[in-house]
Amino acid sequence: MVDKRVFYACQAVYLDDVFLKNVQAVGLDYANSNESIVDKGRGSQSVNTNFVFFNKPEVTITIEKQLDISDDFTFMCSDGKLLTSAGVGSCGWDGGLKEYTIQMAYGKDDYTTGSQTENITMKYCLLTEVSYNLSTDGTFTESLTFITNNIIREGSAAGTLSSDGQTGSLIRRADFGAATLPISAGKDEAKNFFISADETGDAALQSFSVSASFEYAEMADRGRWKGADQGDNPSKQNYWKYVTPPVSVSCDVTAIVTRSIQREILIRDSNLDAVASYPVPDREVNFGLGEYSGGSYDKQIDLGSKNFCTGISFSGGDTGGGNVEATINYENLENYLKIT
Repeated sequence: MVDKRVFYACQAVYLDDVFLKNVQAVGLDYANSNESIVDKGRGSQSVNTNFVFFNKPEVTITIEKQLDISDDFTFMCSDGKLLTSAGVGSCGWDGGLKEYTIQMAYGKDDYTTGSQTENITMKYCLLTEVSYNLSTDGTFTESLTFITNNIIREGSAAGTLSSDGQTGSLIRRADFGAATLPISAGKDEAKNFFISADETGDAALQSFSVSASFEYAEMADRGRWKGADQGDNPSKQNYWKYVTPPVSVSCDVTAIVTRSIQREILIRDSNLDAVASYPVPDREVNFGLGEYSGGSYDKQIDLGSKNFCTGISFSGGDTGGGNVEATINYENLENYLKIT
């Protein structure tokens, strides 16, 4: 008989009591930093532990999953306004921040339906980063990162997880509908590199990625830790927290290069005029997935029309015969990302 490994695998992840399909990887990190109080000029700290105090525990949860074409995005923002109730909110004391409950069920690596599982719960989690990726050689992935100040052990119980395999159709390159990138006069960096010189062909996109990062700060509450007196239900732990604007929304688009650099970039004050004002936030960027009907695609990731170009890089074209590819980076600081 082969010995069982001392290993407990995550068998399921639930977000707000909803089972997450197609999860590929989960991460759970715990940190509890400490600070030392100056010990009256000593060269080394006293062995007395009263001179050290701990900060709030911080738990980071990462989830990476694939997406079925018939399923909704895990994080959605119907009107693009990230700092409203449609997104993550703005502050804990006025309208509240969007909080999530994440549950993970762990079991042995030979888990079968009905076996014993151990469950842990992270309550009142805040979303710190979300990203979406699709390339021609893979599936669409959605990655989410959360933080919270607690891990609640819910004990052991007989598992009720289904042993049936998941079914559906994962989003792949065939489901890519269209990309809207800047091609008009004065803001045509995508056109210059991705469209053929005779302007008769479509861009040969190879991949795109979109991400949004949220940073939180907290106002001091006279030395108190809000929620610390609430036991295993710290509903007030985010009360004095707020999102520090602007939210960083960025996008990378990679395509095969069809012609060489069409602009001069010189060391002079008139660069803004000479290169058509790259820093001006006036570029429209959005992506459609699935079927097109009624004027829109099944799924859309829209960065709005106030993006600016932050960089262009090249790769490939070596002696092995690979294509030259260009990656154009866009960013907006408008706290805007529409995900439907």
